[in-house]
Amino acid sequence: MDGRREVFAAVGMFDGVHRGHEFVLSHVADEARQCGAASIAITFSNHPLESIRPDNAPGRLTSNEYRSTLILQAGIGKVELLDFNKIRHMDGRCFLKFLKNSLGVTRLFMGFNNHIGCDRIDAAAAAKSGIITVEKLPEIPGENTSSSKVRQALINGDIPLATKLLGRNYSFRGTVEEGRKLGRTIGFPTANIKPDDSRQLYPADGVYAVDITLPDGKKQRGMANIGTRPTVDGHRRTIEANIFDFSGDLYSKKIEIEFLARLRNQERFGSLEQLAEQLAKDKKAALAL
Repeated sequence: MDGRREVFAAVGMFDGVHRGHEFVLSHVADEARQCGAASIAITFSNHPLESIRPDNAPGRLTSNEYRSTLILQAGIGKVELLDFNKIRHMDGRCFLKFLKNSLGVTRLFMGFNNHIGCDRIDAAAAAKSGIITVEKLPEIPGENTSSSKVRQALINGDIPLATKLLGRNYSFRGTVEEGRKLGRTIGFPTANIKPDDSRQLYPADGVYAVDITLPDGKKQRGMANIGTRPTVDGHRRTIEANIFDFSGDLYSKKIEIEFLARLRNQERFGSLEQLAEQLAKDKKAALAL
């Protein structure tokens, strides 16, 4: 070494920053601290499939901003967000050279099923290149976690499984938009939420118990509806939340919605009065959690 500080790194999409990701990231951070090295997570501003096969690209579990926050919370010192389109044609050797020359990486930690480069070399092949030191991390005992499994759990409305895989409640952040204001006419005013990332994955249509973090940082219990609002002849899929014991103007402000449990399927009611009766039951169920 020429006296410069070593840089320990992990590379991946890290979408959702689930338990498996946290294992890799915390390991890198711990190793770096013990060796007096810097730690960095190298990730991408766009999912690789959004460039390679856009029609098959999955919904996002985390926006770029939130993903970076979660990665830093795992102990990593810095997050480097790359445009995948600019490196997608690099093979593994070229990518390793890029990590070394552009980001100063001296040691790369790769998960047991991690691959890099357009030729998708694994940890063993990367280590043989001799470009930088590569360490293969073992699979977490008893764990079988992936972003794909988290997505499928959410698509199925299986909030307990998604929570277990993530190691925390699924959540996303968004801006409150003005809606049709029908909820307030039946005693359940709602905040219509536009996610920060338009590619955000919604859980299955239905009604959910949620916690909502308000702009001032205060957390309030509520319930959220995801779907097309069939009782009022809606057509566009939306997410709207009724925040219990709250009064105030949230338009154009950011809030975070955290999913606790799925209460029921989306339903079409014969009248707004019947809908209001069901919402009262939903509120009771949400408060009981």
